[in-house]
Amino acid sequence: MTRPQPPTPVLQGSDDSSKQVYERLDVYIQPLIKDRSHEAPEAALPQYNQSHGNNPHHQQSYVHHNYQQHDQYARVLIPSSGTASTEPVTGSKSNTSERKKGSRDRSSLLVSILVAVCAALIAATVTGVAVWKATEFKGSSGTCPTSAGDGKGGGGGGSSTTPPTTDITTGDGTRKAIRPASSLAAIGWRIKDESFIQLIYQDPDNNLRTSWFSTLWSNWTAPKIVSREKDSHKAMAGTPFAVSTLWRDTGVAGEWVAQNQMNYLSPTGTVLGYNFRLNWPLGLPDSIIEKSWSGAPNSNLASLWPYNYYQANGEIRQVRDASASNVKLEGLSNAAEGTPLLALPVGATHNQEEMRLFYRNRDGELSLFERDSRGSITSYMRALGVIVPNNAGLGGFSTARESTGPGINTYLLWQDTSQKENGGVRIMSQTNGDDEWKGPVSDPVFSRADVNTRIACVNEGMGAVNNDGSQTNVRLSNSRDLNRCYFQAEGGKLKQVQHDGQKWIDLGFVPML
Repeated sequence: MTRPQPPTPVLQGSDDSSKQVYERLDVYIQPLIKDRSHEAPEAALPQYNQSHGNNPHHQQSYVHHNYQQHDQYARVLIPSSGTASTEPVTGSKSNTSERKKGSRDRSSLLVSILVAVCAALIAATVTGVAVWKATEFKGSSGTCPTSAGDGKGGGGGGSSTTPPTTDITTGDGTRKAIRPASSLAAIGWRIKDESFIQLIYQDPDNNLRTSWFSTLWSNWTAPKIVSREKDSHKAMAGTPFAVSTLWRDTGVAGEWVAQNQMNYLSPTGTVLGYNFRLNWPLGLPDSIIEKSWSGAPNSNLASLWPYNYYQANGEIRQVRDASASNVKLEGLSNAAEGTPLLALPVGATHNQEEMRLFYRNRDGELSLFERDSRGSITSYMRALGVIVPNNAGLGGFSTARESTGPGINTYLLWQDTSQKENGGVRIMSQTNGDDEWKGPVSDPVFSRADVNTRIACVNEGMGAVNNDGSQTNVRLSNSRDLNRCYFQAEGGKLKQVQHDGQKWIDLGFVPML
């Protein structure tokens, strides 16, 4: 799939193993950049310097179809970030000479700024005054860019270059930022050769927290509290999470913006939701909040846009795109109470009706519900012959096998605390076009997992909505850089691991400072 080239990154620090957290430089250089409202929207680095998320003129509003009505949805132009858009499979590739000229002008300006920034940093080191502050971890180092456009990550396919493993010390930040056995949610998306990840988790005070990563700035942001609009938007202690990405049409040919839609439960079990983009990373309430749909107290959640899933009255409920459509998921009647839920795609190109939903049946077995592009149940629906413990979480991801074709590889992960080997984390996989599932197996990369940890894995956003309401498919990549899973280890710290297509790799800890 053709994707637009992101502008040159301004921020950088250590490598992809997330060893530094920087205060944003764009706060200082933004006044130097003129508004180019005639150009395609440009995404921002996460912006945390305003109250009520990113909106200085806060007004209550719900995000979904009419998202332009909220002030926070206004275009925010930040020079150091890549456009939060992608061109779907069917998207236009047209560009005007005027836009190309504007891009050259912007690139020249950014190069000048980069040179000035590096010079300022050298001077700041001598004088003891710096324009940003860094929290350094063991073994970390930072560099100034010497050339434009050296982003790392997806795009080419196959295994990606993996940074060295680093045992990052997170200190007291872990205890303040994430509660023990917190539910986790992870989502990723791509902009040409750049990749982005958002994590969502809960702190000991039951606030929702989020961390962001991108190869554009090569670091994790510090944990930030999701801006709650009302007291009624509070989260249940130990709430489950589900998140998926849709691509919104910007109205500019070939330009799409990624929107992450996250669901969680209130203290009374009501299904709530917040939405995120790069230029409003602390979230805005989703319109599902207005529906007052209640799940069971022990319900889990799953999401694969345009559908969300939860459990109520012994049924799995299916909500379509937070609309008035909330129905029983027909054909799935044997789910255990409190079953984990995991929704994954059927193929590398996602039809909105296709879906694989993994769950625990009443006999305790890991089971698969599968639906095709016509909404019909397939012959692959069955129990997988493996027992999943009661109250175990379920994580997993799918990735394209090749750059073309429908084939995918799928991995499922959960923890069985009765298994002492490698933290009790069990892995099943379906790869290389096989109908059968392999495993469960374990891997030493999970050996220090905390008891009762949850596991969340990155899945790529696949759905797209045009301004006229029509649907467009966005294809999964066969690059392995987003094949990442997260779990708590060594006393609550948030561990990051990657599957490069052949083996699991330890990427250290996500900074919690």
